[in-house]
Amino acid sequence: MSLITTTNNQKLTSEWWKWFIEDERNKIQGTERKMQYGPHFFISSQWALGKRLLETDNTIEEGKTIVVPVINWLSVSKGKDWITKKLMLRKARHEIKDTIATHRSDVPSMYIESPFFQVHLYEGNQFRVVEGDYNAVSCGYWTIVELPRGKHVLTSFGSCRNGTLTMDQKHRVEVV
Repeated sequence: MSLITTTNNQKLTSEWWKWFIEDERNKIQGTERKMQYGPHFFISSQWALGKRLLETDNTIEEGKTIVVPVINWLSVSKGKDWITKKLMLRKARHEIKDTIATHRSDVPSMYIESPFFQVHLYEGNQFRVVEGDYNAVSCGYWTIVELPRGKHVLTSFGSCRNGTLTMDQKHRVEVV
């Protein structure tokens, strides 16, 4: 199993964040969740705020690129000028590169910085900001792979030094 490394990975991580934010809204509203995203299959993540391990079961069509966050950070701001964007990226880099105590994955992962993108955060969002449109940027470690037919298990763990962000995940994947 090897990573898919293309220049599209940066944009793909911003698309994952947009999907994740919409997916969180769908869970709150009880709306159907859509994990297929064009030629990709996005697997959700969970910051451990009381729960220690996120386990999921997924059935994926053969030929889909699977996108899984190992540990990452999203910075959001209403500011649009280049100074604000530079500060947002610096904050995201600091949170991931300077404060990561550990990250591991049983499948290869890579560090990716997203381009700047627009996102709409809904009322009750986990970022604890007012509902509205925001500029965003993300960085962190991601697994982006295409798996052969069969059953697979993807596990990963990431934690910040101060313990405020922990992601412990086990995804069972069947490719059909």
